[in-house]
Amino acid sequence: MPSMNLPLIIIIHAVAAAMIVDASVHEYAGERFAAGVGNGGAFVLHGGSEGIYASSTAESFVRFEKVAFRRSPESDGNRTVTVTAVIFENADRDAVADGAALCRAAAASNTSVWPRLLAAQFLPGSLLATFPDETIPVTRTGMYTLNFILCDAGDGVAAAGNGVAAEGKTIWKNSGGYLPGRMAPLRPFYGFMSLAFAALAAAWLARHAVFFLSSSPAAASPATPSMLMLQCVATAAVAIGMVEVTTWVAGFAVAYFAAAEALDVGENVGIISDHSPARRIFLLIPVAVLNTVFIYWIFSSLSRTITKLKARRMTAKLEMYRKFANYLIITVALSLGWITFEVHFKLTDEHNERWRVAWVIPAVWQLISFGILCSICLLWAPSQNSMRFAYSAEDCEEGTEHHDDDDDDDVEDTQPLIRPGPLSYVDNWACYVTQDAKIILRTDSGVYAKASEEYKRV
Repeated sequence: MPSMNLPLIIIIHAVAAAMIVDASVHEYAGERFAAGVGNGGAFVLHGGSEGIYASSTAESFVRFEKVAFRRSPESDGNRTVTVTAVIFENADRDAVADGAALCRAAAASNTSVWPRLLAAQFLPGSLLATFPDETIPVTRTGMYTLNFILCDAGDGVAAAGNGVAAEGKTIWKNSGGYLPGRMAPLRPFYGFMSLAFAALAAAWLARHAVFFLSSSPAAASPATPSMLMLQCVATAAVAIGMVEVTTWVAGFAVAYFAAAEALDVGENVGIISDHSPARRIFLLIPVAVLNTVFIYWIFSSLSRTITKLKARRMTAKLEMYRKFANYLIITVALSLGWITFEVHFKLTDEHNERWRVAWVIPAVWQLISFGILCSICLLWAPSQNSMRFAYSAEDCEEGTEHHDDDDDDDVEDTQPLIRPGPLSYVDNWACYVTQDAKIILRTDSGVYAKASEEYKRV
């Protein structure tokens, strides 16, 4: 689920936003004709397909720039061969089913009505057929497709089709810019999401500033040299222990970024044909595998944490992590349901007729990600008693009480009920380094009551 790794998603979309200006530029570099099932069995080359919003001021258009076809001398170069470019809206796809009729219409220069037709010819002895650099305005909103059809009634059509290659590019522009029509609504949506993330960050930082002093251990009790030393060693031990996890997370982030960026670029940048499921699946598999690994890692780590909290009878912390687990389970259920809808949406929209609402699919993933972040911010929100959820060595070894208002449940049943005699404070700690470079910090700090000649821990 891409929504699980929030910082990575922001980086991916920031990079994609810088590259997407070329998403509606379809470049041709050696593509060849293929035998078409429709179009009267003629040879067809798919030149692109985009959703375009209409404009009455000619701001929406399809432009040909240096589009040409080059044939090899072996492909019957002494014959006259016509290449027809047909631009049609998906609602008119039945009108372009007969390739021979399109060739005749192009030869009659009937290019003022839709579908729009342009023609280029290979003259005898010429190896190049060039289309004029022409701009075709779009005055009706729809999903438009460009096909090139090889018009040749002779017996050498097979050789001609196999030996003709395309070059040049076409530019598809919407009234709002060069973003594809199906992605144009995402621009204001991402602007709204940026404001939402900024507002959440501002609220978090403001709340943290309000409770900073109350959540600071230094403000809660006076520091002693031994406690400061213990805190420094504990911090170093935790930092060294996190090196392995940090390395794993960094490697995973790099791999996920590379896989997700390859999928995003492969789907949106410089793509001519939208009908390449094999390539899309090839790029989608690494992202799916990495998402599965990431989800498994989250739930396995969460399960181990909940098990430890149960064993140590830390009911307040256990309740918090159980709520977080419930949020994640709900998120996974929503994600599975949305994946099912996405697959159904794409399978039932063969001709991209619902392109104007296709932006909702990636938008929902962003909303799911934002929901996870909000749940984390609510569970771990700064408060007057923020230290009740902090890690404590005494919790791990003895399960002692923190004396916070909201942490009355985190007390083990083995706590003595009576504290006899005068009290004294004893603080002992030691640090060990094992052969595998792991640091073990052992502490024995507590309040002791003197009874007879022995000290008994309270």
